[in-house]
Amino acid sequence: MGIEKRSGDFEPTHSMETIVACGSGADAYKVIINYILLRRELRHALNDKNQPDFKGKEGEALVSAIVARVAKDSPVVIYRTKNGVKSDGPNGEPAHQLINNGQLALENHAQNGVVTDGVNGEAAAQVYEKGLLKRAVHYTNGAVTMMKQFTYTDATFTEKFNAAAAPKEWKLCNVAVEYRNADHLTIDAPDGAPGLQHWQMGYALVDGQPSELKFSQQANLTFAMHYKDGKMGAEANAAEKQRLPKQWPTI
Repeated sequence: MGIEKRSGDFEPTHSMETIVACGSGADAYKVIINYILLRRELRHALNDKNQPDFKGKEGEALVSAIVARVAKDSPVVIYRTKNGVKSDGPNGEPAHQLINNGQLALENHAQNGVVTDGVNGEAAAQVYEKGLLKRAVHYTNGAVTMMKQFTYTDATFTEKFNAAAAPKEWKLCNVAVEYRNADHLTIDAPDGAPGLQHWQMGYALVDGQPSELKFSQQANLTFAMHYKDGKMGAEANAAEKQRLPKQWPTI
């Protein structure tokens, strides 16, 4: 475990690569961190094994410490690989991440080199803007299954049935959901639910930080349309809308 390799000429403004070995035996994998050194003092800190931020840390803990340190000054690209191909970590750590201006910009999940949703149902491809999730695309074994687009507002959204939720009052987020087939055509969901759905739900920034974005459990359906092979069908009737879940699934 620990830092397996660090390459680059260690001159300011030059690209660097740090490889951290994680796990052991059949569970061994590598985390590759690419970044740019902009400050000489940061270069020395990364070379100092006794530096408090890194001392005694191994595996993903060491990865987190390095990323937290370099992301303040540099774009950071993180890859996780197992047996030479991109793959999520054992606890669902993303196979690929891009951090820009200290905020998450891109996150991808994969298993054995194949794009697929995370172990907890997270969308395989996620695009962020100023730290806020803007687009989430779900994949199963390399094939797209669903797309979600997020639009954030300053209006309020009150979650009614989840009294224990914190915060109880959220800001309003509009979410467009499309089910897709392998040809990227809009289709109805496998259970017959409308292929295009518009929802309203709540969002909140924990301690004001986009990286700690949370969504309400409750979501309100505002529009639903049936689709087949990319062609628009009939709008969902009231009974169909009522049957759709009011509790939002994993983003």
